[in-house]
Amino acid sequence: MFRNSKLIEVDFTECDLSNAVISNCDLSGATFDNTNLEKADLRTSVNYSIDPSLNRLKRLNFRFQKYMGYYISWMLKSTGIARFWRRY
Repeated sequence: MFRNSKLIEVDFTECDLSNAVISNCDLSGATFDNTNLEKADLRTSVNYSIDPSLNRLKRLNFRFQKYMGYYISWMLKSTGIARFWRRY
């Protein structure tokens, strides 16, 4: 568990953060690559970017509104829907 911390440029590559609570933390520049974030709670943390195609995110808790555009973009790319929309 991390609380009220500055985790600046921390490398979480291949870490198991399942069920972790990362509360009120600044994750500026943190690296998430092949990281298990299943059931982790990042709702009150800020300044993180997580690529869903490179990490395990099942039941991850986070502020969805902040990343809605990123996830929609990723979903469109990963499902091929973007190719459909470009044709029209």
